[in-house]
Amino acid sequence: MRKAPSNEAPAVANIPADPNLYGIQPLLFRGDWARVRVSLPSTYCADPKPTRVKEYEGWVRWRGAKLGPALWYYTRGC
Repeated sequence: MRKAPSNEAPAVANIPADPNLYGIQPLLFRGDWARVRVSLPSTYCADPKPTRVKEYEGWVRWRGAKLGPALWYYTRGC
């Protein structure tokens, strides 16, 4: 996750490879980049809600010319 929508921008945080360890919420799209909020651990559909949550906001590249979309967001609730 980057501070600005650029591969050269400083990193804000690392998103874990395991999607069960975090929640991601898209906030804004700009071209191939999306501004997102990431919760570690995920607070989405968690029961009970975790008490120690770290949240980060930054930019991730959500699509590329060679690979296509790289970000998926479940929009239908829990």
